[in-house]
Amino acid sequence: MSLNVSGHPLLDPRISLPGYAYVQDQASSVRVPYSPYAITNCLQAWILDYIADPPRTLDGDVAWLTALTGRQTGKSLVAELGFYPLAAYSPGWSHVCVADDIKRAQHLHGRVHFTHSNWDPLLRSPTRATNERNQLVFDNLVGGSMIQLGAGSGSIGIGRSIDSIHLSECGYWDDFSGVMSLFYPAMLNRAECRAIFECTPTESGDDWHEHYMMAKAGGGRHMAMFLPMWDSKLNRRSWVKGDRMDNEEIALMNRYPLLTMENMAFRRYSMRTDRSLARNPSDFFKYYPVDDVTCWGSGKSGMW
Repeated sequence: MSLNVSGHPLLDPRISLPGYAYVQDQASSVRVPYSPYAITNCLQAWILDYIADPPRTLDGDVAWLTALTGRQTGKSLVAELGFYPLAAYSPGWSHVCVADDIKRAQHLHGRVHFTHSNWDPLLRSPTRATNERNQLVFDNLVGGSMIQLGAGSGSIGIGRSIDSIHLSECGYWDDFSGVMSLFYPAMLNRAECRAIFECTPTESGDDWHEHYMMAKAGGGRHMAMFLPMWDSKLNRRSWVKGDRMDNEEIALMNRYPLLTMENMAFRRYSMRTDRSLARNPSDFFKYYPVDDVTCWGSGKSGMW
């Protein structure tokens, strides 16, 4: 089988994923058509925009995206799914996913394989057998490869040639800066290399915090994107009729006008469910941030 899709809309994940991709529903795990707006208002659509048409530096190089957002927004999955059409329909394309550990990388690989298996059979890019477990390798005449790695896998960046790379949950790597120093040589001189760094907020002053601040300032080829908790459609619960907000909730609503009563109900629900959050309520805005300044923890003290 040979597919000629050079310049075809299939290469654009903003078109091909809503058109042909299936995923497991966040709430029920049943198979559903993919929509970038199913669980977020902007985040997933913006990541697909970046993959399809990335901004460039003054030198004409593709810029690298750093995404900071809260839990359960689908940021890891959409990054992998977004690169799937490019790897499936671009001969020789080399995509690498690096997660904090190999098990999470394999989990993401399983989600991508689910989408691949459920793609329209007439359009699905043929794969070829490989001895490597953590790879999706397409026929040479049609596509390239998608490789999954764990951040603790040794000298994982040396000797690679990368067209796209997805760096997942960077703040939980054992040595984020050290691992990236091995990857950057495979990325810096590749003008078309696309890169997505993503994670939730971690601790103030750690490698991930410093990386995000550098990207926010536009260092090198880096750029940053932050999405607050209200961008996620999952961070909502029904407000009980007749309930009154306490002083802290009123202050939060006044400070952040885009917060809704449903967001406040979700905060209450989370702290009633999670005893750790009940003991340390400030941690809620680390996991579900409202801005990119106050979301960073400060180590063992738990203070902000």
